Amino acid sequence: MSTRIFSFLLVSFGLLIFVSGCDDDVDAEPDTSIEIDDVEETPDAGPRYDIATGPLEVGYSRVEIPWRAGAKPGQVGTDGADGMETDFLNTIATLLPIVQDVDPAEPEPEEMFDEATEWAMDLLEEGTEETEPGVYNNWFEPGDGVEQPPDVKVTVIQRGELKVAVVRADIYVMHDYIQKRVAELVEETTGIGRDDIFLAGTHNHSVAQPSSPAPGIWSLADGFDPRHFVYLTHGIAEAIEEAYDDRREARLRTMRTSYDAVQFNIIGPASTEYDGEELDVGYPYDHFDDDLDLLYFDEADEPHEPIALVFSLGMHPETLPSGHGLISAEFPAHAEKHFRDSTGVPAMWLPGALGDIEPDRGRNNPDHDFWRDSFDALHQLSTILAADLEEAFDELLEDVEPETEPKLRNISRDIPGTEDYRIPTSAYLEGMRLVTPRVLHASSLVRLQAIRMGDVLLMGLPAEITTDLSWNIKSRVNDEDGEVYQGYVWPDNPEWVADRVEDNFSTNQVDPDDGAPIPIVTSMVNGYIGYVVTRWEYENREHYRQEMTPHGPDSADHLASALVQLVEEMMGGPRAEFDYPEWLDDDLEGVEELMEFFRGLDEVVPEIERQIPAGDEDVVGEIVDEPFYIAADDIDDRVATDSAVGFTWHGATNDLPPPQVTLERRDGDDWQEFTTGPGRSIHLLHDGDDQWTARFHPAYEPRSFDEDDELRFRVEGLWRTDEEGISEPDPLFDPDGQNDSYEVVGEAFTVGEF
Repeated sequence: MSTRIFSFLLVSFGLLIFVSGCDDDVDAEPDTSIEIDDVEETPDAGPRYDIATGPLEVGYSRVEIPWRAGAKPGQVGTDGADGMETDFLNTIATLLPIVQDVDPAEPEPEEMFDEATEWAMDLLEEGTEETEPGVYNNWFEPGDGVEQPPDVKVTVIQRGELKVAVVRADIYVMHDYIQKRVAELVEETTGIGRDDIFLAGTHNHSVAQPSSPAPGIWSLADGFDPRHFVYLTHGIAEAIEEAYDDRREARLRTMRTSYDAVQFNIIGPASTEYDGEELDVGYPYDHFDDDLDLLYFDEADEPHEPIALVFSLGMHPETLPSGHGLISAEFPAHAEKHFRDSTGVPAMWLPGALGDIEPDRGRNNPDHDFWRDSFDALHQLSTILAADLEEAFDELLEDVEPETEPKLRNISRDIPGTEDYRIPTSAYLEGMRLVTPRVLHASSLVRLQAIRMGDVLLMGLPAEITTDLSWNIKSRVNDEDGEVYQGYVWPDNPEWVADRVEDNFSTNQVDPDDGAPIPIVTSMVNGYIGYVVTRWEYENREHYRQEMTPHGPDSADHLASALVQLVEEMMGGPRAEFDYPEWLDDDLEGVEELMEFFRGLDEVVPEIERQIPAGDEDVVGEIVDEPFYIAADDIDDRVATDSAVGFTWHGATNDLPPPQVTLERRDGDDWQEFTTGPGRSIHLLHDGDDQWTARFHPAYEPRSFDEDDELRFRVEGLWRTDEEGISEPDPLFDPDGQNDSYEVVGEAFTVGEF
């Protein structure tokens, strides 16, 4: 998240309590006690954690979730709108009296939970009632359109009765309500329950995010839109179901290599006065978790057709600048697509330790200035990453033998906060740590998950994990009997600082016989609680990530130690015991009340969609401007630095899915598909009044073509008629079957003529 935006909020409103530090992944759902009781019946962990038997079955799917043109594209997409500050001041004036007097160490929070739940419900219900067709931004300027569409990618892995869904969804900030609702949608059809879904959000800063139920996130990513929550959760559910149906007998290869070509540690070096001494703090720019981990699944039967490559790397998807205005899937989807185009292998990225890792700003490689720079930077970085990923993949195929019966285990658990900070807090109001359930969190619990797949131990935490925390966890769950990594120490600091850093973490480790050669730590899984810094980083100075660390100075060790206990349990050890607070049931009652609201949106959204006005059949599909030249000077340099070819037509309202654009190339008497959009080289813009423009950027097109090649635009889209039964109804977004298709074909042109 942007320090600048948080600072702006602090100065502008004085509120910040919600932006306070965390949107919890906490899985505080009422099933917790049932889950605990079930496992207690089998104190040696039980059959759920046994190594699964039978053949390995794996399925993969990809579902696009572009949402609507006009939605604000993420944290850095557009500027703020008039009235946002007033709205926030009003809500904070209501919320502060509820939360400010609760002592997180010795809480009597029952009344606070009731009032905070009522407050959140009021905001959500009010926003839902005010939802209107054609409007997809709440507090911020509307976006301009779509570049590479966001998507959901899923790999379902099964052996015997045990099956897990590893999901990577293009979401700016995960929330546990999203994961809970998805689980409810797929459990009956797939048998995959909430404990079996490893749902990682990409933390993409340029994707539409009006789905967060947490008011504290709205200041960064726009207010809640019930349509998007339903759209997103059903899109993820659809992808899980498709991957489940796609299962085939499979093999697994895994590998780890190091990678440092495009990233840097954004915290960087700093200094502070501590106990009267001037100390070096922060981190060197080259201090980051550089593990690049690969899991490759292909079919067990000849000719071993590829199923999916899952790869993990820690880095914020944040190459695009403020104000660019286009919904974009950022570097993960671009790199995945490059890799698939080159190898034929579907790929999905998992966000590793990204809490302090950003695209390089020229700190480690002077030629790599990527951070919040431009679409040029996005394309350069994703091209480099895809090429390097392909090189690592070739090494994997050459050096690693496949497994047909790898270990498969899974454990997922809600744990309480630290003893001193039972309720998550944040310190954005100077001198105060304010509690944050319902503001950024669903509840006071935190959900952790670990999946063992062959040599890989995949661990998910609902936070922006920093390098030191990632390395500590990995050092405690690997298959080596080595030292526990405690944190970075600047070489010129006094010895007592090194001693203090040695106290960052506990030293318990799993038995090396139960450890994994390739432990992977994943950020933004199943929810969001903020950043989590080490004890020394927490206490040596006040800073953005420290303020967003939710459970006090011991947050990092608390989460790391809990994960170690869960891994031990999963591998056959004793039940991991946690001390749950007595008031938890009051908290969970409020969570369930909010869940009822989210379930009910499946009935609310179709009624909103029925209000979409019909288009004018006399103008739908009418060409407004045949291919025309757009000079580079007429394009915002945050979006493109080269000229483009445009094509404008009357289509349909942006209440419907974005039109699909195909650029065709003449092949004799026929026309063949050359490239499609919206995507890297074809940007789709909504101009209002149902008018659309496709903008082809030749400089961004990775396929080769000649400037004298004849090209033409072909557009396919939907428009809303005034008749029912025109098409097969969509129960949520076209409940009466009123959408009809249209097509537009432009005149031939050559790039050279412009």
